[in-house]
Amino acid sequence: NLAFKIDDLKQEKNQKIKESEEIQHKLIRDGEKMTLDELRALKDDQVSSEEKKKNIQEKLKSLFDLIPFALAGDTLMGVSEQLENERQLSEQKYKQDDVNSKVTKIRQAIEEKKQTLDFALEVRTRDFYEEQIKQLVKKHFFSDMPDLPKKFRTLHDFSSSKTNEFNQLVNTLRHSFKDSFSNLNTDYSYIKNQLDSI
Repeated sequence: NLAFKIDDLKQEKNQKIKESEEIQHKLIRDGEKMTLDELRALKDDQVSSEEKKKNIQEKLKSLFDLIPFALAGDTLMGVSEQLENERQLSEQKYKQDDVNSKVTKIRQAIEEKKQTLDFALEVRTRDFYEEQIKQLVKKHFFSDMPDLPKKFRTLHDFSSSKTNEFNQLVNTLRHSFKDSFSNLNTDYSYIKNQLDSI
């Protein structure tokens, strides 16, 4: 679709150039008021406007690649939230492993001390204290860590760089895409009208 539009614009451009040159030659032959210097200035304006038009078309083409993502905005935001949750889950797992490691070391130290006792501890009593130790270690050393959700699944498993690229795309769409597209479209229409008037 975009290729057809570009081809149409190129054909239109060539046709306008031909028509413009024919009109200019006719005006000069008929002795109208336009001098050769004015004609050259007009041609320079035309070349400049054509170059501006071409640059704007290139910028528009790069924005056209983002349109499918902009149209799927809600889905894109869902993926963004999922990626953030996956990042948090990864951090939580690391911290949870750290908590479990510390609790295991504490349990081992307690087991070593328990061997020196001259009385037996009930299993329920031992389990109670182990659970309390686990909760207290988490509370006092890892208080910012929420419990891991049981039903959450990792779907994407993006690397940090891929996540950053994705978030950059989301931010571009969220903050500047609409304005950039509108401005370029306005500039394109203005330049096209200037060319048509030459």
